[in-house]
Amino acid sequence: MEAVFSLKSVREFSPQAVPEALIRDILKEVMHMPVTGQQRPWQFVVINDRGILGRIPGFLSSAHLVREAPVAVVVCYDTRLGEDKEVWFRDCTTAAEIILIVARARSLGGICLSIHPLPERVAGMQQLLGLPDSIIPVSLVPLGYPRERDQPSGRFDGRRVHYNRW
Repeated sequence: MEAVFSLKSVREFSPQAVPEALIRDILKEVMHMPVTGQQRPWQFVVINDRGILGRIPGFLSSAHLVREAPVAVVVCYDTRLGEDKEVWFRDCTTAAEIILIVARARSLGGICLSIHPLPERVAGMQQLLGLPDSIIPVSLVPLGYPRERDQPSGRFDGRRVHYNRW
């Protein structure tokens, strides 16, 4: 639970490299999450090439921080693996959030940046990564070791919890 309670968006990373095996372990855990109908409609593209990371802010302006991130994961929807748009979008965005939680449990930090449904972002990522038409990029998750360690903030607000009725 420490990973959940200490989870914060990380926008500044140390220059320390993230081992490829660690990213593989994170994705292995993410793929174990329960999903609707067991469709698992995702594909993941791991980017650790500085040249590719540096080109992302050209079409995804909020992604300027990827220039210093050692690695980023693009969560994609594979149209061949699921047809229900609400289901695949929810499963793929949930996978991106689970990446952040699992990464935090491994002393990494990151942030989830939306790609889909903005056409210029989707097209830019498809072109940059050479994605086939059947692969739709949904989220970009830059990861790395946080430059600074913030203290977790108390976010629980009991006034927003209702039982049985409003």
